[in-house]
Amino acid sequence: MNRSVRFLQLAVFAVSFLMAGSAPGVEIPLRAWEVPSSAVVALGDLSYPAVFVPVTPCRLVDTRAGFGFSGAYGPPSIGAGTSRTFDIPASGCTGIPSAASAYSLNLTVTNTTGPGFVQAYPSGGSAGSVSSVNYTGVGQTVANAAITPGGRAGEVGRITITVGVSTTDLIIDINGYFTNIPNENNEFFISGNFNGSAAIGGTNYSSINGSHGVGGGAGGTGKIFGVRGEIGPLGAAGSSGVYGIGPNTGRLTYGVLGESATTANDAAGVLGRATGAAPSVFSNIAAVAGVRGEGASRGVLGIAGPSGTGVRGLSMNAAGNSLQSAGSLGVDTTYGVFASGNLGATGTKPFVDPHPYRAGTVIRYVALEGPEAGTYFRGRGVFVKGVAVIEVPESFRLVTDEEGLTVQVTPIGRAAAFGVTRIGLDSIEVESTRDGEFSYLVQGVRKTFKDWQVVVEGDEFRPESASSTIPGYLSERQKRSLIESGVYNEDGTVNLNTARRLGWDRVWAEQGTTSRSR
Repeated sequence: MNRSVRFLQLAVFAVSFLMAGSAPGVEIPLRAWEVPSSAVVALGDLSYPAVFVPVTPCRLVDTRAGFGFSGAYGPPSIGAGTSRTFDIPASGCTGIPSAASAYSLNLTVTNTTGPGFVQAYPSGGSAGSVSSVNYTGVGQTVANAAITPGGRAGEVGRITITVGVSTTDLIIDINGYFTNIPNENNEFFISGNFNGSAAIGGTNYSSINGSHGVGGGAGGTGKIFGVRGEIGPLGAAGSSGVYGIGPNTGRLTYGVLGESATTANDAAGVLGRATGAAPSVFSNIAAVAGVRGEGASRGVLGIAGPSGTGVRGLSMNAAGNSLQSAGSLGVDTTYGVFASGNLGATGTKPFVDPHPYRAGTVIRYVALEGPEAGTYFRGRGVFVKGVAVIEVPESFRLVTDEEGLTVQVTPIGRAAAFGVTRIGLDSIEVESTRDGEFSYLVQGVRKTFKDWQVVVEGDEFRPESASSTIPGYLSERQKRSLIESGVYNEDGTVNLNTARRLGWDRVWAEQGTTSRSR
């Protein structure tokens, strides 16, 4: 049975008890019984998950004469081959909503007139071929617990009882209900041990644009989330607070889509935090992230509002591996993605503009790449009496190291000889053999990263497990480099000799990912 629906279909389980020979006047007390966590018998009445909400155990029905029940919930006994319908929310028991999906009931037959059985099922549906209680003789009292769905359409909240073979009295007790309706705080919770699966799974097979597997909307004020996922401190490797895979079926396919249209502080379309401590074998953990997206389309898409962002993730376990987009990082500041620390990428870092007159076409320029964290400013000046001064902007001066400055000067117009007579972070002086206009480019190195090392040891391309294969998102030249360096074999599998030599096998063993594939 599919685990996502396993505990909400009609279930009957063996917690029966037998009290033979009970007299009609003997009180049958309200008993405690265990609510089953999974279905033993699946009748297909429910095909969606819900949560159990307990209520104070309460007696719904007693058809025996003289025990205080009357009308639809009291006498007479139920005759052989006949049925009776009971409206559960309208009974004398309180706290049971009409929109409940199913009820946790204890069914007791007593004063039996011979062998027979009782079937409980949602009103308007079929009794099927499964009994809820069986009894074998005269004067017996037999009880059994059952999860019975409520009726549908015009029979919402109603269950039907059918008695077969012989007449009997019936007692029905309730200790809770199942629902997929949020509680009074508009909260919906599912908890349990879902080995190898998700606590909440949403699969949407629709091909209509805008359909969702799991959708979350946040419309209030203050600190609000559309979808929030947390992994506890005992979370296993490969586990996710929110996990989404976007199949590569075309444009606008997302694993997780979070939209934050509000300008309120700390508002996020999707919030993911990875707060666990980094294993000691790493200085940086690329596999642990607040928000992680994989796929040929878009694993994670963040759409920023006027002064916020679509995706916010704080990875506190390893400096430099944080993906962060705050709800408001400044009055005039808007980021699609903001990184606290270094932002790494195996591919290029392009910006994209729409083509101004060719529909369906874009213009992609790639960010300049080099072996240093370079800074620059440029502009135009004018030589007067052969001399010009280039004023250095304060912003450039604040972030640039005073050593390593370079200046390029280009005369505009006729050729001229010129030279740079002084370079400093306050100003730059240049001379020329003739007056006229010139352009300049001043370059430096960001002082907080002036010692940037280009070739270093790193685990960015270390396979996640011994059964990993060479990542498909890499370029062909990158794949070839990983094969030639011995990380992967020609067939794309992990080179285990390299793994043993560099100690990756020990890392996998500590992480429990020896056989987990990328």
